Amino acid sequence: MVGFGALNMDHLYTVPELIRDGGVEVTMFTAQPGGSAANTIYGLAKLGLRCGFVGIVGDDEAGSALLESFCQAGVDTSGILAASGVRTGQTICITAGQGQKAIYIIPSANSLLDSQDIDLSYLSDTRYVHISSFVGDGPFSQQLQAVERLPARVKVSLALDSLYSRRGLRNMSTVLGRCAVLLGNAEEFRELTGQEPRSAAQTCLNAGCNVVVATFGSGRQADHGQSPLGTQEATASMIVTRRTTGEGAIYHTVPAVKVHQGPIVDTTGAGDAFAAGFLFGLLARRYGPAKCGALGHTAAGFSLTALGAREGLPTREALLGRFEASFRSVFGRKRKTGPALHPVRTR
Repeated sequence: MVGFGALNMDHLYTVPELIRDGGVEVTMFTAQPGGSAANTIYGLAKLGLRCGFVGIVGDDEAGSALLESFCQAGVDTSGILAASGVRTGQTICITAGQGQKAIYIIPSANSLLDSQDIDLSYLSDTRYVHISSFVGDGPFSQQLQAVERLPARVKVSLALDSLYSRRGLRNMSTVLGRCAVLLGNAEEFRELTGQEPRSAAQTCLNAGCNVVVATFGSGRQADHGQSPLGTQEATASMIVTRRTTGEGAIYHTVPAVKVHQGPIVDTTGAGDAFAAGFLFGLLARRYGPAKCGALGHTAAGFSLTALGAREGLPTREALLGRFEASFRSVFGRKRKTGPALHPVRTR
């Protein structure tokens, strides 16, 4: 698995409430390496997969920290350029509890990405390329061109966020047409398509995606009174797949089982953790769509208990242990996990 997206140093602040004017106390603060695809690749490496990354950092302290973080997790960094004389991308993330967040992005080195910085042979030497957003039309265009040039045997997964969902279906058509897996939350799918998640998923399948995964914040579906399939069951995620024969789609849902231990500290990076768990299950080739979604939900639960996107991410043993314990009643009797503990070859 190779990631391809922005690389940032995240400056995270926890406050009692988000305000438009005035002042409030910062209760917690940290600075950590980040970037959506980067967080997912870091999580997959921690789960034992062979991973690499393509992107750009500056030749500063933040860039060195980003590279060192990857190296500690075992991610290959040979596809990352350190540009001379520029600063590494930065984000300021202010969070005030679940669902209350403001992120301000300083793209810096990321905005300089051009075709010479993208090693297409490196991207082509993998089963999956996992991509996430860049700020600005220039890097976005370079990313689309790289995706178009990938061999057909290389599958693409995309993590939606507001930067890309607000571009709309037309501007995202190239990458959607190559998407083996499209992951996003309900609001991002509404923004991308102008439709509710169930209809949005079908629209994305029609655009060329093979698997569409929509996540729902804890309690949101329960507040709405029913799942995307019309039942009263609170839903953590919905996975929509193409039928192998005939037209239409198959809808799978994952119930909103509690998978975190202790209080929720921060939701930053929960979607990236979900993507890591889901893709881990997919690449293991022994889990169906619903179980992949449950693995994603479980991984996200780990991330909620620490400040920032990476501190709480689980090892493979921890992920599978909590997955079995949390979803035993959903998926039946406990199964042996031995085969899944063996290395998963992804490149």
